[in-house]
Amino acid sequence: MVLEQLHEKHNCPSCCILATHDAAPIPSSIPSFRPCNLFAAGVVCLPTRFDLSCSPYAFAEDGWHDLTQCDVFSSVVEDEAILSRIDFLIRNHFVITTFFSDGDAVYIRIYMIPHDLDGVGSTLWQRSEAIIGRGSKELRELLSVTTRDVRIWKGIDDYYSVNKACNFLWEAPDDRTLSEIYQSLPSPDIPPLDKLEPWCSEIVYQALTDPAPPGMISTLYPYQRRTLARMLQQELQPGLSADPTYIPVSSLCKNKSQGIYYVNPSTLTLRQNPQTYSQPPSGVLCEGMGVGKTCIILALILSTISHLSSPEESPFEARPVLTDLSLRRFPSSVYVEAREKAATPMRKHHKRRIPSLAELCLHRIRATSGREAFPYRALAPALEAIDLSAPLLALIPFYHVSPEPCAAFCDVGTSRRRAAAASSSPEHVKKMYLTTATLVIVPDMLFKQWRSEVNKHVDGDALRVLDVDSKTALPRVDELATNYDLVLITHSRFSLEAKRPDSSGQDAAATCHCPSFPKTHIRDCKCVPLPSSISPLLRVRWKRQVIDEGHVCASKNELVALSAKLSIERRWIVSGTPTTNLMGLTSSQVQDNGNSVEGDAESESSESAVRRIWTNQDREDLTKLASMIGGFLCIPPFAGNPSLFRNQVAGPLLQKGPSGPQWGSIRVVEQVMKQVMIRHRLEDIEQDVVLPPLYQEIVYLDLDEYAIKTYNLLQAVIVINAVDSQRTGQDYLFHPASKKYLAQVIQNLSQTLFWDVDPEDKFDIDKCVKVAERSLQTAMERGMPESDLELVRKAIVHQRAAASDPMWRALMKREEVPFRLFRVPPTIQDSWLRIQHDGYWETHDQQSSPCFMSADLITALRRAILVKPQSIYDLDVLEEEGLKENIRDQEREEQVMAFLASKDPSKKKTLNVKVHKMNTKADSKEVATELDTALREAVALAERTPSEERGLASAAEYRGNQYDEFVLPRRSPLARARIENSVSTKLNFILSEVLRYSTDEKFLIFSASPLSLAYLAEALELVQVPFIQFPSHIKKREQVVVTFETSDKYRALLMELKHGARGLNLVTASRIIFCEPVWQADVESQAIKRAHRIGQKRPITVKTLAIRSTAEEVMINRKKAIGREVTQAVKDVGADEGVRWAIANPIFIEDSGNSEAAKIQLPLFPRTSDLPATEDVNMDAIDSDTRPHSHPLTISEPQPAPATSTPIVKLVLKRPKRPADPGDLYEETSNKKKGVRFL
Repeated sequence: MVLEQLHEKHNCPSCCILATHDAAPIPSSIPSFRPCNLFAAGVVCLPTRFDLSCSPYAFAEDGWHDLTQCDVFSSVVEDEAILSRIDFLIRNHFVITTFFSDGDAVYIRIYMIPHDLDGVGSTLWQRSEAIIGRGSKELRELLSVTTRDVRIWKGIDDYYSVNKACNFLWEAPDDRTLSEIYQSLPSPDIPPLDKLEPWCSEIVYQALTDPAPPGMISTLYPYQRRTLARMLQQELQPGLSADPTYIPVSSLCKNKSQGIYYVNPSTLTLRQNPQTYSQPPSGVLCEGMGVGKTCIILALILSTISHLSSPEESPFEARPVLTDLSLRRFPSSVYVEAREKAATPMRKHHKRRIPSLAELCLHRIRATSGREAFPYRALAPALEAIDLSAPLLALIPFYHVSPEPCAAFCDVGTSRRRAAAASSSPEHVKKMYLTTATLVIVPDMLFKQWRSEVNKHVDGDALRVLDVDSKTALPRVDELATNYDLVLITHSRFSLEAKRPDSSGQDAAATCHCPSFPKTHIRDCKCVPLPSSISPLLRVRWKRQVIDEGHVCASKNELVALSAKLSIERRWIVSGTPTTNLMGLTSSQVQDNGNSVEGDAESESSESAVRRIWTNQDREDLTKLASMIGGFLCIPPFAGNPSLFRNQVAGPLLQKGPSGPQWGSIRVVEQVMKQVMIRHRLEDIEQDVVLPPLYQEIVYLDLDEYAIKTYNLLQAVIVINAVDSQRTGQDYLFHPASKKYLAQVIQNLSQTLFWDVDPEDKFDIDKCVKVAERSLQTAMERGMPESDLELVRKAIVHQRAAASDPMWRALMKREEVPFRLFRVPPTIQDSWLRIQHDGYWETHDQQSSPCFMSADLITALRRAILVKPQSIYDLDVLEEEGLKENIRDQEREEQVMAFLASKDPSKKKTLNVKVHKMNTKADSKEVATELDTALREAVALAERTPSEERGLASAAEYRGNQYDEFVLPRRSPLARARIENSVSTKLNFILSEVLRYSTDEKFLIFSASPLSLAYLAEALELVQVPFIQFPSHIKKREQVVVTFETSDKYRALLMELKHGARGLNLVTASRIIFCEPVWQADVESQAIKRAHRIGQKRPITVKTLAIRSTAEEVMINRKKAIGREVTQAVKDVGADEGVRWAIANPIFIEDSGNSEAAKIQLPLFPRTSDLPATEDVNMDAIDSDTRPHSHPLTISEPQPAPATSTPIVKLVLKRPKRPADPGDLYEETSNKKKGVRFL
């Protein structure tokens, strides 16, 4: 029921949205509980037994009525359970509600209260667990019947308009498996460098731009550098991340938070702002197999080779970086406190000693950790000359770790530092060595492979590697921490270390009496730092741990147990299969998963779709994922809280019942995986793999003389509109309110530059001339600028030129691209031509001037000659066939128009006869059968043995044998007839390219216009080049792609541009033509990517056609100037200022008559005079009852032409291999297709 009806029926302001500004806020004990501060979830519509008056109820802030007493509806509303539910949620501050009634139903607006709402403090968090648990259940039940239809929210639509697809808890079925979600994760996203700290930004920038880190022999692929940069950013500045268990939802009412809130799908807890956590410098590197994960890890190690690990942070104590020198001799308070903690004595004569400058420098070089660490090994040679190299290397940085204090000491008001000191004693303090080394744990069977990869990719002196296999003993802890950059250890050897005890006894205060180096007080220590029973791995603060084939971390084993005891700054799991069923597909395993530019014609999100039920196999994978993320990597909020992943991630996915996973649960697990996993999609990796060269060219063409007239008429329309509207107001085409009309004008301009007509006479050229003349007079009376007056005068000149051209008028009446035919007998012209030439012949010689005939009609003419060969000499027979063909064609057009009008009247405006015929043919059973036959023949041909292949015709001849060839006798009246250029220069160019190269190469031809593709399809049929039209029916597309890729028959694939990014693999094509410039760079590159990808063996040639001195040329120049990013942001070409200005300031094209477009010259039929001179065939002796021998046409490369001439595509004859069967000509029931063979 519309607002006006509500207002008339109730005469109540609260029932009219327009009265909301007069309403008072709902009285509340908590002022923050106002609708404007809350999340507008939706509306619950409850049918009533009888009319309910709104008058007794107070107004609410949103213009509806305050609903605080639900029991008033108990006798009115049929579903009392919902009222009880709402009442509970209101009383416990989960929601507030307002309502109005239209007599048939009560409409209740649901406003959810965020838990972090400003001004309520901890009120909402202090509710009992029982209240919160019940509130979650009641809220889910309520939201399951809550609609988010904006029109119902505004009171425009009524109860009967409720759409289930607008339900709050409804979402399109997502049947992806966990593996498919994994495969669809986006490639690494590097934050903008200006958002990072300068030091971090510099390192990440070097990783992105340098071929490889210093010390690496191999050059990284770009995708490997992106992965490296993302890992470096994660390690050096991981930053904050939002809680992945919350998903964003939009409020139906915009407010101060711009309407975006965050809800936990499991608990339905709502927040205004997402809860954030500090991310650990850890993650999962899960690039696919064979893309160089080992190489990336080695690059990561080399990029941070000088970084010293930092002490593990503690809330209970300070942990400064120490050396033996600073601990014994430095007088600062930090070191005094460290000595007291470790009970390290300081001799009396040392107490007042100030360290020397050399000692301070050496300590600073070795003890600086993190981003400020010095590359001390590089400084060692320079210090050798002054005898300080050995002391430098002997200084080993470390820090002290005390046991965590018991809780009693933290509750008495003392500081945490004092609590730590009180609860620990020197014998419990551990000494942890800092290191620059990375600990890499690899499967036993990959140990040698890793060593080989190190030797292959890394310079011999760049990386100090310790190999630890099952027979190798670990060195002393100080050597382990100091002498290596990479410790490579097998899984089994690492697990053995877990069996060694972790003694809690003292190891920090051992007394050393070793002598000092000369000139310093740094000791040349030879003491054993640890008892042999303790694993040295436990006393090193590792900079990084990498577990190759890290899916082992998903289960409980000794490797995981020991890893949990180690002190590790950065953790990485490396695995192409993080869990059993998460498989990263390689190029040999997947065709493509490219994103589509447009939605499918057949929606897959119907309400009746059955949702996928997650299985026990999925449960196993989720359990392993939880162990890796929360257990091993310690990613918040799951670290130390395994039940959180189980309850809020896995549980909702594994929910039983026909409804499948809980609402929002798939988005949650996708966010969780995206937060920790780093991998590239296959299509992004393909961009970096070395492919054959790609040659792109812009081909500028000039319009045909008749197309110029049409184009100038559109320019005149823009001029007259600008002058009449004085470029202001909504009547002006470029006013913001006229976007729809401007888009139509741009589309018309683009179609005109290929070829466009006006069969419904919308131009009404005579009326346009009169309107323009009146506009000129009005402009003069208004005193418009002379520049505007001159534009109008030019517009009138071009309008009159078109109006006075009878052939242009005739061409505009037929929806076709006519070709020029020369030397066609007048009797044939009169019967076969659809286009009226009467006025044209008044100024042109009918013998020497061309007539105009469409491609499909020329094809029909050829067919008629084949069916009735006596017409070769008897033109009366052919004339009769022409009249019949015109009648049949008119009947077909009337049937199609009637069908379109009956199916949907609006279709008549968007579809046309030509496009409908093309789509119908592409989706027909006949075409499907033909494709299937071609596919079977291609498979059979591929399975031939080498002996069978000998004697087979070439690919072109193989295709040619599908047809019956025909040659006209020299004395036939049609023998000299020939076909030349069409009125579309773009079509002419495409045909010239196809005729020249299609014998050896295949074509992909893209256009945004279905009509242009329909014109092109008819032209390819004319020249007998087999092609496939990409079908509109989704189910038939796979057959088209397989056939095109397999069969040698089809030489071109015609495709709408919107299908260019559908993940198609079309590597058999090596030539791509865009019928018009493509504004969006990603759309263009995705279309090119169909052929230029892994598997392509040929160089790719891409040609984009553009008409010179038009908006297409401006678009290309503008696109080059502003770059890819801007075209992505400005998706509509009409919204770009540069292109918009060019369209708003039209330039008329003058016909210079010097077009350099490619020229087409084809005989109507091959004739005996076209035979090579060596042929001695007396074709003139053939009578009408004899079938001539066949001479198939092929394309020859054109001879080099003078620089000033235009290249011409010519057809020459090839000596036939066999005579044709004369009886075939008259066998109309033959299975072979009859036609003229043009290759």
